[in-house]
Amino acid sequence: MGDDSLGRHILALDELAGEYYKGMAKALAAAYPQRFVLKRLPSDVSAEGGDLTVVRRPDGRLGMFIGRHRVLDWIRRSGQGEYRDRPVPRALVGQAVRAYADAYGLPVQVLPVLPLVQGWGSEDLFHLDMVAAFLSVSGRADAVVPRMLALSRDGLTNQVFSPEQDAVWKRELDESAAELRQAGYHVERAPLGDNPVRSPANTVRFDPGDGGPVEVLLSRYPDQSPGASPSQGALEYQDALADFRAAGDRWNQAPVAASLPQLQGALRKLWHGLARCKVLGNPVGDAQAQAYRDLGCRVKSLADYPWGAGGFHCQFLH
Repeated sequence: MGDDSLGRHILALDELAGEYYKGMAKALAAAYPQRFVLKRLPSDVSAEGGDLTVVRRPDGRLGMFIGRHRVLDWIRRSGQGEYRDRPVPRALVGQAVRAYADAYGLPVQVLPVLPLVQGWGSEDLFHLDMVAAFLSVSGRADAVVPRMLALSRDGLTNQVFSPEQDAVWKRELDESAAELRQAGYHVERAPLGDNPVRSPANTVRFDPGDGGPVEVLLSRYPDQSPGASPSQGALEYQDALADFRAAGDRWNQAPVAASLPQLQGALRKLWHGLARCKVLGNPVGDAQAQAYRDLGCRVKSLADYPWGAGGFHCQFLH
């Protein structure tokens, strides 16, 4: 939330959040009191990091975006009912925006708004960091929004998504891009041929401090081509991942020295598989990186693998 008068980083604390969120914030403030301080939020306001972010707005001021699920959460917490899958009155959306603005001390916008007030939207797009990445390059307010490719397939299960899934994801992502453009942001679209949990918007952005452009860390997953069979690298990697799971199960059942070489060998095969995937190439991943370069960013595409978490924004504390 910024720094206090003593130069300490202010960490928002949501008392209704899970202990794994609160515990991290409390532990940092307790271990490094000279560097971190807690600010307890009102009981109806969330600190769900993946679903809210501080941005540089087109007018040059700082602001905050919250995902539409923060609005639904605020309505529920404030005792005004459950509005999932039904239209939310604009007056209620406005109340939620004011509550967040008061709590965080910043002007707040919701993204996207239209699914809220019309009562649609995919529950698969449950966090803002799956929908948009915000950057400020050369004083310009930029955003990267995924562009859903038809006939995409899940990088973890290798299953092709239904046309209905593709359509609802595309609708919400396209609406988000349109709302951002209307708000004055320059928007780039990055292709997505996988589950939105592995969104190309789920990145880590930082200033490397050398006076150069913003740097972006982008997950580079094993390539799977939408609408066709998966690439050889993706198939090989799924085999390596299955072997590692089996070796892990054997280790859990018998954690003895004799089981360790198999586990270590499976882990080496896993890392080798990621390296081979990088050599074999990934046109979709290359296009995702290019979307950020087109904004003027430097990009590091780092080998990642499909599992239960999202990309680097989900995986890092930054």
